[in-house]
This record gives sequence, structure tokens and C-alpha cells, in this order.
Amino acid sequence: MATSMHKDVHAAFSLSTPPPEPSSTSTTDASSNFDIISTYRSLRRSSPHLTTPLLAISSLLQLLSHTAPSTASETLSLLSHHSSLLVASVRNPIALSAGTELFQRYVVGTLQQQVALPPPPAAPTTLNNNNNNDRDNAATQEEEDSFQATRERLLSSGRLFVERAGQARALIAETARKLVKNRGDTVLTTGRSRCVVAALEAAAEVGTVSFRVVYVRSSSSSSSSSSSSAPDDDDDDADIIRRLRAKPGVQVAVIRPEAVAYCLGQEAVTAVMVGAEGVVENGGVVSALGTLQLAMLARSARKPFYVLAESH
Repeated sequence: MATSMHKDVHAAFSLSTPPPEPSSTSTTDASSNFDIISTYRSLRRSSPHLTTPLLAISSLLQLLSHTAPSTASETLSLLSHHSSLLVASVRNPIALSAGTELFQRYVVGTLQQQVALPPPPAAPTTLNNNNNNDRDNAATQEEEDSFQATRERLLSSGRLFVERAGQARALIAETARKLVKNRGDTVLTTGRSRCVVAALEAAAEVGTVSFRVVYVRSSSSSSSSSSSSAPDDDDDDADIIRRLRAKPGVQVAVIRPEAVAYCLGQEAVTAVMVGAEGVVENGGVVSALGTLQLAMLARSARKPFYVLAESH
């Protein structure tokens, strides 16, 4: 969908303006100096409350602020190139792809609205070449001013979207915490979901409920994979376990994936909560490898299975 809309914008601009010139030297230099991957990783460390799609959008917003493209074609090419770099830098690109594609669709839609605007009224014709040149220069300046206004609107609206969407996790946590309401409840979770962690922390902060958490920790530390993201996964697991254990009234047991079926067969486990990498149009979710089997095991054991995820 994003590809077809991308083509539509290029086609629309080709009807009203000459073919775009190659990117200006200043913009090209700025783009080559901008490290989208380092920006994303820095935002991930400084803004752990943001979801991966929102981190991707924030990174692209910083890209546009840093490079200041001057044409629609240049903007789309810039976003497409850096989105590809960002997606290729991670082992699991689902969530990043969702964010980059969502933002590119928004940009395309905004630029299409600009193309659809009626052109300014033509000035009276004259045989004077100087007047013709002045009129052409004025029209060019109006087009540049119009695009810069559109660019500023893109940046402003994008930042507002990230700010509002970032509040979704708190709303999910407030709703989901009510699922842990009985003393002695045991929640099994996996996948390093920040939504699930926020819900469990919110349940613990009520102060009237003590419960247990069975945390399924991935075995990436013992994996032979050379992926640089595996240490990050281990750090995320350790941080989540530490945060949950710091809450009063919360006991945390850590198990390996091989023990999930056995744990679900025990009466102590009362519910399963997982997060999701993405939510598709039909309501289905895409999550970490093994989530489908976990859901089938929960169903077989007659345990409620909850998916906590933001949808942007």
C-alpha cells in the first residue's frame, strides 16, 4: 500500500512540476552524516516507555529535522532509504517495519493533500520578459514556502502523535491490572513485553493484592547466535525480573521455555499474559516465536490467555 501511494505522489508531482533535480549538496551531506541506527538506539535507551514503532517514528522525525529536504521526492526517497537501513539493523524487523511504514504512509498522505490544493491564481499576462521572470520566481518561491509549511506540519503532527500514542501503555496497564485481582494469583508471561510489565507493576502498586509471576526467560545467552541483539535481550530480561522483584507482594520465578507446558499443567498458574510485535488488520497478532504454542497450551489447560499491545 505504501509503495503504491509513494508512486502516486511522484506521479502527481510530475504532472505539475519538472522532474526533480538531484538532491542538493547540503541535504545529501546532512543525510550521509545522519546515523539513523545510532539515533534509534539512543532513543531506545533514553525513552524506554516508547514502543518500538514509536521509536522508529521518532528516529525518522529526527532525520527530517536534521536534513531539511526541500522537495517531496527528496523527502520520500530520504525516508525510504533510512527506513531500509533501520529495518535491516535488527534481527526481528516486524515492529520497526510497522513504525516506518506507518510514518511513510502518513507522509505520503500529507504530501498528496498538498498536491491536491488548487494552484494560486495566475497573474495577468504581459509581454514584458522581466515581468514573466518575476512571476516565475514568485511562483517558485510560493512552491518552496508551501512545501516548507507542509514539512513543519509533518514534524509538528508527528511529534504530537508520538506524545499521545506514548500514553497508551498507561491506559492498558490500568485496565489489565484488574485481571490480577485475587491474592495468590499466578501470571505466566514471556516475550519481554513492556505492556505486560506495566500491567503487573500497576497491579502491585494497588497494595491489596499479592501475586506470583512465572517469567519465561529466553535461552539467547546460551545460543551460538552471533547476533548483536542477543545481549540486549538478556539485559531486558534481567531488568524486567529485577523490576518485578522490587515490587512488594510480588514473587517471581524464572523458568526456561522447555518448562512452560509443565507449569501450565499446574493449578497454581491462573492466567497467561503476553505482548505482541504487531497487530494486523483482522485483529490477529504477531508475537515472539512460540506464542502460538503457548496459546494452544493455555487453551488446553483451560487458562485465560491475554495479549496486551498498543495499536497505532
